[in-house]
Amino acid sequence: MCKTILVVDDDEGILNSMKAILELEGYKVITQNHNGKQLSELISSSSPQLILLDVLIADHDGRIICKKLKTDKTISNIPIILVSAHIQTADNYSDYGADGFIAKPFDVDELLYTIENKINQITS
Repeated sequence: MCKTILVVDDDEGILNSMKAILELEGYKVITQNHNGKQLSELISSSSPQLILLDVLIADHDGRIICKKLKTDKTISNIPIILVSAHIQTADNYSDYGADGFIAKPFDVDELLYTIENKINQITS
């Protein structure tokens, strides 16, 4: 079964890069150039196995979005990995309910390892 990953970022280059990398690995990838009101609906309708969520998205804080998503009982079990160029976010990502952190610019091997590790944790 093809696993679905939702990538949320306001940078089209990042979205396209992650989509290309993840699709080469066999994942189905849905990208969202963030619309906070529709994000929960998109998650519910697409049922991703994992969400990659940028910390700084235009006028929004991905950490707050993560915290809000984790309070929704219908989707709270989906792992969310925060992605940011601000390395200090790595120190407190779990305070917002996130399940992991990836620094930008990301290392492809680290990205794939982190994703696979989180997906395997929920499917085993």
